[in-house]
Order: sequence, then structure tokens, then C-alpha cells
Amino acid sequence: MAAVHGGAIQLIPWGKKKEDTKPVFTAADVSVLINLDPGKVSDLAEGMWLKVLERDGNGKAKRIIAGQYLQQDGDKVVIFKGLPEEFLVYRSEGWYTNTVAGVQFKVQPMGAGKTPSNLGTNLRAAKYQEPAGGFVVYFPRTLDSAVLGWGGFKPKANIPDADGKVLVNKETCTDYYWKHLKNPARPEAGYASGLTEFTIRKMPPRP
Repeated sequence: MAAVHGGAIQLIPWGKKKEDTKPVFTAADVSVLINLDPGKVSDLAEGMWLKVLERDGNGKAKRIIAGQYLQQDGDKVVIFKGLPEEFLVYRSEGWYTNTVAGVQFKVQPMGAGKTPSNLGTNLRAAKYQEPAGGFVVYFPRTLDSAVLGWGGFKPKANIPDADGKVLVNKETCTDYYWKHLKNPARPEAGYASGLTEFTIRKMPPRP
């Protein structure tokens, strides 16, 4: 989303460029959820994701969901709260999240070709500063079979809970996931965190 001007939301359609921006006009009684919390059109900001769920008889947006890809919640970084599944499933060349608490990810769909055998999405750190409380990763509720990561989590810790979220920290993960030698030839140099990349696996086929 680009900006809000005079009651019209300047929206860049998913997968398009800034020059493809289109205005989305809102109904007088429009309802807005921002990262699953009630909000207003005036709360929408540049860089947010946005989806129109319902329009009125005049084609104006009546129900909107929107949000930041990353949020800060105390000592944690919250990822993808309220995000619709198409932002993770739809075929794209990769895109960047916003930056929060020194953390930013590049989101890259896995697999090449029209029918890739490796269905998943990587979140690779573009900027990284490990949050003390770890990460809370939200999954779109429609991605029922998806799991976070392929190794390193303690048993069942990478499966979303009833709210569709996974907690990623040193309590839910084994050393394999987050603890890596800075220099294998010099163990005395200590360890670096491995919480700089997430992989979402078992994704449905991409349209």
C-alpha cells in the first residue's frame, strides 16, 4: 500500500510495481482490521499489506484487513500476524518485509518452475538483531498443514497452535537451530545465533 489520500487508498496490486498503483475508495461505514486489531482508514500506512474482503454496491471497500509484516511486542518480534495466505503462496520473485527492532526479512518462495517439488517459503535475514524474547510467527489459518522449519525445533514445537502461531526461541528450539560456532576451527571464538532464517514447509501448490 502506498498511501491514503482524500479517502482513497493508493494500493499497489500484489506482484506489481509502484507505477501500477490504483486508488481504492472506501465506504462510509468501512471496517478495518490492522494485524487483527480494530483500526481506522487513517491508521493505514505506507508499506503495509492490505486486502479488501468486501465491497458495497458501488464498488467501494466495506471490509479491509491490513497490517505490518513485522511488529514489535515487548522483547519479541511478531511475524505475519493476520497475513492472508496468498502473500506466502502466490508465485513471486521475492519481497522484503518492513524493519522492526533491527530485524528485516527477504521472503523468497522455494522451488523453480510451474510445478516445483519443493513447496515452501524462505525468510532470509536482510537485517538481523536477535530479539531477547525470540519470535512469534503467525501462520494464515488456511495453511493447516504447514510447519515452520525442517529441523532444530523440539518435538511438535514447530506446529502452529490454535491461534496459528509458533514461538521461536531457545526454549522451543534445540542447539541445532540457534547455536553455531562462529569459526569451527576456533571453538573459543564462541557461538552465533542461527535464528536468521526461517523456512515454511509443506505449503500448498502455488497459483
